[in-house]
This record gives sequence, structure tokens and C-alpha cells, in this order.
Amino acid sequence: MIDVGFAYGVFAVGTFWIFKLTSHKFILFVIVNLIMDALMAYLVLPLLGKLEIAEYKNISPTHYLVVIFTLSFIIYGYHKWQEKIFK
Repeated sequence: MIDVGFAYGVFAVGTFWIFKLTSHKFILFVIVNLIMDALMAYLVLPLLGKLEIAEYKNISPTHYLVVIFTLSFIIYGYHKWQEKIFK
């Protein structure tokens, strides 16, 4: 499904930084995530495919964008839930 180095590397670190810098401004969080996820789906991963490092299989770039963009809302909701618990 996904390379572990990617899931726990670039994707996780990028998500944490975006979240850290925009978490209290929901609209900014959504916009930045959409831009970064679109760059990943339409520029970075196709480039990695041309370099024969990674490629799309059984999923289109648009479907990939929908999946990772949806994940950002799950992460945001989880964080807000955790904030309430630890206050």
C-alpha cells in the first residue's frame, strides 16, 4: 500500500509542521493542506514515478489527493479531541 519510510517520514513530518503552524486557524489549515497535498499528488509522486522510485498503482492522483486530504481532517479532529482531554 505505502512505503513505510514515506508514511513515517516526509508525510508525517510535513503533516506535523503544517498542523503546528496552522492548527488554531482552521481555514488556513485547510488551504495549506490542500495546496501541499495537491503538490504531492500531481507533482512529486509523478516525478518519483519518472525516476522509478515510486508510482501510482490502482489509484489515480485525484483519488490519492482525496485520501490524504481527508486524512488531514481526521488528524485535526483527533488533535482537538486530545486538546480537550489534556486541559
